Amino acid sequence: MQHIKTLPEVFPMIYKILKPGGKVLITLYGKGHGELKPKFLDYVAHRHYYLFNTEEIQSFAEKAGFVQIRTENLTQRFKEILLEEREHTVKNKEDFISRFSKELYDYMLEGWEDKLGYIADDNHNWNLIYAEKPI
Repeated sequence: MQHIKTLPEVFPMIYKILKPGGKVLITLYGKGHGELKPKFLDYVAHRHYYLFNTEEIQSFAEKAGFVQIRTENLTQRFKEILLEEREHTVKNKEDFISRFSKELYDYMLEGWEDKLGYIADDNHNWNLIYAEKPI
């Protein structure tokens, strides 16, 4: 979803295809409320992300006609996953390098560090939205 430039237009489409009482649950990358750092903006542009905060996502759902809307910031879990992935890779460094390369190992570690920094700056979030189409 974070690759869709016209995300606000997607919610009416989802609304249209759901039957009355239908439910939607989406998780997607988003932006936080911190001042967006240049390095993060470069990362977003390179990945072709179009990011929104939870309030904006909720607004898209409301405008489409959804009810019982709930948004949740899952960024703490995102951080935990990144730390787990990094720890597993560091623990298995020699195996990783023998299967892939030292360059890829270093690249992966740098990526985790960057993402953890974006989270610390409240730039990079992982968001959830749940909504229902009225009966």
